[in-house]
Amino acid sequence: AWKRLHPETQVLRPDDRSRSGSPFAGYFEDPGKFGITRSIKVDRRLPGKSLVVGIREDNATTAVLLDTLADRAVVQGWVGQTPVAIVSVASRGGFGYDRRVSARTLDFEAGHEGRLRDTQTGSSWDSESGRALAGPLAGERLRRVNSRSAYWFTWATFHPATEILGQDWDSTDEDTPGQ
Repeated sequence: AWKRLHPETQVLRPDDRSRSGSPFAGYFEDPGKFGITRSIKVDRRLPGKSLVVGIREDNATTAVLLDTLADRAVVQGWVGQTPVAIVSVASRGGFGYDRRVSARTLDFEAGHEGRLRDTQTGSSWDSESGRALAGPLAGERLRRVNSRSAYWFTWATFHPATEILGQDWDSTDEDTPGQ
C-alpha cells in the first residue's frame, strides 16, 4: 500500500549482524521490559507492548489497538471536537481521518476490496488516500489527522490523558464528543 502511494520511497534495512550488541537484544522476549532502562511507569489500561494508533487533535488524544483495528477495519469516535475514523491499512498499520466532508459528518464501515463505505451516501472511499472513488461524493477527500503507530507504553507516557477507542463498546454508536 505504501509503495503504491509513494513509489519513490527507498527502504533502508539494518545489517542483522550489528544487532547482537544492541540494548534491544531480547527486548521482545521480556514482556515486562519497557524501554532500555525499565524506568518507565506503565499505564496499565493496556499491555505496555501493545501496538496502537495514537491520534492527537484539538489538544486531545486517543488511541486504538492495532489488533482491534485489524479486526474491524475502521473504528470511529471523537478526538476532542473532531469526529474521526481510524482505518486499518496494509497488514499491521493504520491512521485517522476527520469524518467531516462538505459540511456533514460521515459514518464509515468496511466496504469491498479493503475500501470504506460511508453510510449516508453509499460512496466508496480508498482507505489509504482518503479519496472518494465512486458514489455521490466521488472526488472528495478526507483530511488526515495527526496519527502514528506506537507502543502503548510510549504513547501513554507522553499522552497520559489518552482515551481508548474500540474497547468494550462500539464507538460507531457515538453521536457526540465526550460521551
